[in-house]
Amino acid sequence: MIERVDAGPIVAVELFGIPPNASALDLEALAFGQLARLFWQLAKVLATQCEPIQELPIQWSGRKSTRRLYAALCDIPLDISKEELDRRIEVFGAGHFGIFPTIRFHGRHFRYVESKIVTKPGSLHSGSA
Repeated sequence: MIERVDAGPIVAVELFGIPPNASALDLEALAFGQLARLFWQLAKVLATQCEPIQELPIQWSGRKSTRRLYAALCDIPLDISKEELDRRIEVFGAGHFGIFPTIRFHGRHFRYVESKIVTKPGSLHSGSA
């Protein structure tokens, strides 16, 4: 390992499919599962081998995913199409990292928060008067 994120030698890779409409939380869970699988595959070598693990002939891509990039994708432009807004809410609406889809309008910030209304029998929301 080296100090810079996503810059050290690559010693193992696990590719996996991404389901359609996966959210950021879904991707995190899938990646964590693959990380655990790789760890278990490499654990014995990491614990018993003194020399560095053989590197794969693979280079990191130039684009790094950061929280700043994540936040930029949550910054919703006023002219966004309905389809794109729906897609971003589906992917980012859970507020991963405490960052929610946000629209800035007249100097104010409006943040998307998923609403789950729970009604009790006899309440105004259940249809009774």
